[in-house]
Amino acid sequence: MRVLLVNTLYPPPTVGGAERSVRLLARGLAGAGHDVHVAAASSTPGRVTTEEEGVTVHRIPLFNAYWPFDPGRRPAHRKLAWHGLDTWNPVMARRLARIVEATRPDVVHTQNLAGFSVAAWEAVKRLGIPVVHTPRDYYLLCPRNTMYRHGRACARPCPDCRVYAWGRRRASAAVDAVVATSDFLLRLHEWLGYFPGASIREVVPNADEGPVDGPERPPLAGQDRPVRFGFLGRLEPAKGVEVLLRALHAVGVPGWEAWIAGRGSPEYLRRLQRLCPSTGVRFVGFVQPGWLLAQIDVLVVPSLWHEPFGRVVVEAYAHGVPVVAARRGALPELVEHGRTGWLFDPERPDELAALLARIVKDPSCLAPLARTAARARSRFGVATVTQAHLEIYDRLQSHDWLRPS
Repeated sequence: MRVLLVNTLYPPPTVGGAERSVRLLARGLAGAGHDVHVAAASSTPGRVTTEEEGVTVHRIPLFNAYWPFDPGRRPAHRKLAWHGLDTWNPVMARRLARIVEATRPDVVHTQNLAGFSVAAWEAVKRLGIPVVHTPRDYYLLCPRNTMYRHGRACARPCPDCRVYAWGRRRASAAVDAVVATSDFLLRLHEWLGYFPGASIREVVPNADEGPVDGPERPPLAGQDRPVRFGFLGRLEPAKGVEVLLRALHAVGVPGWEAWIAGRGSPEYLRRLQRLCPSTGVRFVGFVQPGWLLAQIDVLVVPSLWHEPFGRVVVEAYAHGVPVVAARRGALPELVEHGRTGWLFDPERPDELAALLARIVKDPSCLAPLARTAARARSRFGVATVTQAHLEIYDRLQSHDWLRPS
């Protein structure tokens, strides 16, 4: 089978987990013997095609007001221009169509479409090729891409988001199969009227490379050190770091420390440090996930926004680390309460404080959860996730698609 994956970026340029996930899928498909192409946007002029790890990568120069991944703030009028063109970008659609015409894939699987815009779907369908789409975030729903505003997760799109999303929702009728990374993300898009023409609607989690059976960690009981909690992610309000720090302040018993890993603005970092002056809290900056996960006993994911997936949970499982997570977005789909970790209401920091205190008082409770967490990693293996996608592509191929001669 020949498959074309379309994503805003393809590594080495990386801004989040989506690029890693697309790369793992591309490598998995190529490793299974399929002809895999990737189309991604580029900041440099001229189309460049390269062979990378058995995958043909087509980098297409972005046509818009600016390259959105450079640091720094931009004036409001330029942001408005960027979002306006990204609502329907005919130039990028034509550039993508040339790739489709040259490669003639059996299936086009779109992922993050920022830069390409939803015009990509019509360009592909005009050539009679089935379209699979994976919503990985809230790009189709919210211009901030977070559904988080004024310190709270949005229960429904606000008026400006409804205006922003109107054309995207209509264009989603061109999608033949939707493959979301979480049931939460799939149901949210369906509830808001997206993908009315999709004959296939499935949930396939993101893959995570590494051993299928993560290493089991030794039980903490009897070790001559405090229980070590960890946070791993961007240091920003939506990630709930303040919820964690307030809960730690209220634990009320000694015998713990917390390592906070991630980047954030200097102003926000100072705010966090003022919240919890305890010497038990250590800000370690940006580190590789594996380094932190090898040092901690419990990962805390206190998100206030609705996490579309929660890759950090899967990474914790690969290291045999149980997870304490907020009941937000897709996190309850990943964390089995009482088996691989615990869930709590982030609106109730006292609930989190009680969970943390329980762990400090009886660290031996972590050992069985660590073993179960390590076993839970298997469903996120690259081979498993690749096979799930191939089955969906095969189902699409069984349809009698009308292709132009």
